[in-house]
Amino acid sequence: MTASVLTANCHYLKKSTRPGRRLILGLLLTGAAFCASLALGQTNIPPVTVWDALFHFDATKTQHLIIQGSRLPRAVIAMLVGSALAVAGALMQALTRNPLASPAIFGVNSGAVFAIVLATTLMAISAMDQLLWVGLIGAALAGGLVYALARISHEKVA
Repeated sequence: MTASVLTANCHYLKKSTRPGRRLILGLLLTGAAFCASLALGQTNIPPVTVWDALFHFDATKTQHLIIQGSRLPRAVIAMLVGSALAVAGALMQALTRNPLASPAIFGVNSGAVFAIVLATTLMAISAMDQLLWVGLIGAALAGGLVYALARISHEKVA
């Protein structure tokens, strides 16, 4: 079902005349930004030193420790979070058949906030790590409920 939904609902993506070139350009720009995030910061580190820190690590050099200890993990996490947000956005657009889709359409934001308010008032939860999970559960429940209701309504019409 998911593959058919994605292919049937993404007709607006076919309007691009050169999607391959845009993809390659996007990947090159992403790689350049990744390399720049390793080299640039409070102290700028030359590209040669970045290369050495990645492939010939020396724990006695401060710049190598900066790259391996903070900049590389930060850059990798940023890439993973950006990728996850891109996939989530593409899925949201495919499910709603709307190229301008947002989580507010499914009530995801409202569900997260509602669950957090309930948790803080009824259960006196105030720890941020617990509120994170409560918000995630509330967002998932709200989005799932709206999707299920829309699906039931759509089946009655068809």
